[in-house]
Amino acid sequence: FDTTTATRQRGKRALKIYVEEVVDSNPDQYREALRSDLGPMLTHSPEPRIIFLTTPPRIPDHPFITETIPEAKLYGAFFKFSIHDNKQLSPEQFEACIRRAGGQGSIEFRREYMCDIVRDTTIVVVPEFETAKHVQLCDMPQHCYPQLTIDWGGVRDLTVALLHTYDYMTDTDLIFDERVYPANTSTESIVKDLREFEAQTKVTARYADVPGQLQVDLNAMGYETRLPIKQDWQAGINYMNARFYQGKAKVHPKCKFLIESLQSGTFNKNKTDFERTAALGHCDGLAALMYALRSQDRSAPWDRGALD
Repeated sequence: FDTTTATRQRGKRALKIYVEEVVDSNPDQYREALRSDLGPMLTHSPEPRIIFLTTPPRIPDHPFITETIPEAKLYGAFFKFSIHDNKQLSPEQFEACIRRAGGQGSIEFRREYMCDIVRDTTIVVVPEFETAKHVQLCDMPQHCYPQLTIDWGGVRDLTVALLHTYDYMTDTDLIFDERVYPANTSTESIVKDLREFEAQTKVTARYADVPGQLQVDLNAMGYETRLPIKQDWQAGINYMNARFYQGKAKVHPKCKFLIESLQSGTFNKNKTDFERTAALGHCDGLAALMYALRSQDRSAPWDRGALD
C-alpha cells in the first residue's frame, strides 16, 4: 500500500478491495487514500468490502490501529494470526524465523511474526519514553519555580504551551499541564486563555519560540516572553531522551497531547526534522517539551527566594 498505487485506481469499479501491507504507510496519506481513492470504487458493489492483509503499523497512533481495527472488531471482521498458526513450518524453519528477527523479544519478531501492536523505537523521536514509567500523577513541589514554555505555531502549525517545573530534591523535571491551539488561532485568544491558565499557579518565567515581531507584539500586550534555548536541534532531542532514560522526567496524565506526541512522534525520512501529521502537527508538543527542558530553572529553591 502506498498513495501511488491507491491514486492509480481512481475512477475504476471494484466488488472488493484487498489492501496489503500498510505497515509503512504515512498516517495522513492512508486515511486520504481510503476515503478519496479506494472508497468511491465500491460505490456500485452489492457487498462492498475492503480487506486488509497486513502486519500492524510501526506507530501506535496510526489510523489503521486507532480507526480501522476498532471498526473491524465492531463488525466481527477482525482476525489475527501469528507464526504459531502456521502449521506448515518445520521446527527448524520456526527457529530460523526467530533468529533472523533478532529473538522472540525483539520488536521485529513481535510485529512481523506475532502481529502485535508495538511501538517501533527505531523511528520515534523519543524512544526512551515509556507511558507506564514516565506518566505519573505528581504534585507541584512546595518550593519550586514554575514556568510556561510555548511553541508558537502561527498560521501553519499548532501552538502548544506546557506548564512545568523542577523538583530540586529529586532532580526531576515535572510537566503538569498543557494547552493546545489550532493553527491560525489569534494571538489575542491565545494570550487571554494562557493568562487564565497561568492564574492557577505562580509562573516565575515564560518562554516562547516566536518570531521577533510577534515577541514585540506580545510585550506590547503586557505578555512578556523570553526566547528558549534553540541551538543545536539534535542536542535538544538527545537531552530530552536522556532525561527520560535517567527517569528524571515525569508527565502528568492530563497532558494527553504531549503523551501521544512522546509515544508516536516521528522524524522525517532523513531524520532532519519532525514529521508532520494531522494528529500531532509538526510534533509541536515535542518542540515545546524540548525547549522546556533546556530552559528550565534548576536553581536551588533558596537561591531566588522560593523558600521565603
